[in-house]
Amino acid sequence: MYPNANKGGGENVKGVRTLAGNTCDIIADSDGSTTFYLKGLDLLTDIGDLSGLVLTTRGGDSSVGASFSISAAKLKTLKVGDDDASKVKFNASSLTISSPCLEEINAKNVSTITNNISLLKCPRLKRVFFEGTNASSVNLPLGAMVEEISYPDGVQTLFLHSLPMLTDENVKLSNTSIQNITGLYFYNCP
Repeated sequence: MYPNANKGGGENVKGVRTLAGNTCDIIADSDGSTTFYLKGLDLLTDIGDLSGLVLTTRGGDSSVGASFSISAAKLKTLKVGDDDASKVKFNASSLTISSPCLEEINAKNVSTITNNISLLKCPRLKRVFFEGTNASSVNLPLGAMVEEISYPDGVQTLFLHSLPMLTDENVKLSNTSIQNITGLYFYNCP
């Protein structure tokens, strides 16, 4: 495969030939006013550590919440956060994910995320990490094999429905999270 990207709708940024299971770095700069597209995303299982990525809105303003949307057929892991908050530069206020093979998402300490997180189109999820974000809800797919989840401090509603692999010890809620919860739906979980 030859991974490549498109910057601003015109300039192609090419990676080197990459065999299955190997990695390829695609390095591209941006002035902050262009859109960046990864091509062939449906063929990739991992797009690396994006926790250092700084997003800007059109016009180059990084102080206004940008959105990050990803749809990838074979993507297994998505890392936009980190255990160490000082390493997180990812600044999306809105995060949208639709990846049917996604098994793990790490958005730890991305404090700018404020939207409701819907992971309903990610039925193979196993590990979900959103502590340190300000999302008001994280919606998991019914019947997913989620083994571990950490909720954001701003969570207001817990909706746990038919999650057969999720145990009490693997549901992480901070004291702040517990105080903010106004709704709970719990059904068919161990």
